[in-house]
Amino acid sequence: MIGKEQSYTEFRERWRGCQGCPLSSLRTQVVFGQGNLDASLVMIGEAPNEQEDRFGKPSVGPAGENFNKLLAAVGLARESLWITNTCLCRPKVDKPGKSNRAPNVKEIQACFPRLYEELNIIKPKIIVLAGNTPLYLATQKRGIMKNRGWQTDAKWVGDDFIAEHVFATLHPASLLYGTTEAIKEKKKAIFEDWLAIAARMLNVTKTPKGI
Repeated sequence: MIGKEQSYTEFRERWRGCQGCPLSSLRTQVVFGQGNLDASLVMIGEAPNEQEDRFGKPSVGPAGENFNKLLAAVGLARESLWITNTCLCRPKVDKPGKSNRAPNVKEIQACFPRLYEELNIIKPKIIVLAGNTPLYLATQKRGIMKNRGWQTDAKWVGDDFIAEHVFATLHPASLLYGTTEAIKEKKKAIFEDWLAIAARMLNVTKTPKGI
């Protein structure tokens, strides 16, 4: 049987030159998922931002720093998770005051086979939908604030695994914009959400192995 490390190495080789949608012409590089291949929890974000596209890693820069602090506050180690995005490539735009956008439906659909394959390698027990794009992909719901929490009517079914615990929450990057009051509200919400996620993780997960 092929191990996870070999499977993931082959997976990266297949997808690193992907030209499946117009986002491939906008990227600096493909941003693959990162973390513990034996993770019981996978967080799915939207798409790479400028820092992720530059460094080739998910959840870096100011958003990554916020996420690391959040995990520490709820007693989780980043090294115990797997972090990926709905799309591999950055949806770059050149508009005044704006350099990123959400991927559109065609771009999400084009990248879905990659995400499906990636999750079949990790085989998580818990999936966290961080933001509107993964929320829509998994549940067809819109509006992350009104749909936060455990998605009791949704589960992720893979080839040989089922993630029955699906949670929707804000992406840590959302804490970087908005009014002072809005950021305060989002910080409270995301902290409460990850407390719930951490508690569930203790109940359903195995002890993660090192990367």
